[in-house]
Amino acid sequence: RTVPGVDVFGQGRGLVQVDAAFELSRRLAESNAEQPRLDLVASFTDKPSRGVYLRAPDQTRRPFETFTWVKPAFPKATESRSKLAYEARFRLEPTAPWVRSAKSMFLSHGAEAFSGGGFDLQVDPTGLATGVHWAEILGYEEGHEDLGPAFRVPITVIRPIRFEPGMPAIWRENIRL
Repeated sequence: RTVPGVDVFGQGRGLVQVDAAFELSRRLAESNAEQPRLDLVASFTDKPSRGVYLRAPDQTRRPFETFTWVKPAFPKATESRSKLAYEARFRLEPTAPWVRSAKSMFLSHGAEAFSGGGFDLQVDPTGLATGVHWAEILGYEEGHEDLGPAFRVPITVIRPIRFEPGMPAIWRENIRL
């Protein structure tokens, strides 16, 4: 549960509801014992990342598009037959109107070169005010939506103050030693 009046960076996922967390862990244990961990790779820079982080003026001046990979990662002891049989469909849900993605995604293990699945993700920061903005794309496994999102793609946009030519820019600060 989120804490009213506290920004998302200060509270993380919010307060833990112990009774709800216990019930969710019970349902997860009953649902499917052979669920893989899902690794995310957003490939828009030379280094893959787990999410999208836009902060430079040239990054926030125009819409941004990238492809995000979701790859299943099974424990080493998992039999190859189980890995190859893994298939899942996910419903994708952006949490802010300035973020768009496909409506759904199909994920399979397959051969290593073709392992996983992915989707296009678009972020349009052009209408955002100066400051910090945060959103996610939530991936719910179809048929198991009651278990909450199976993965999240975090998106952070920092819109810098735009200085125009001739605009005075003075910084004053008193430092007490």
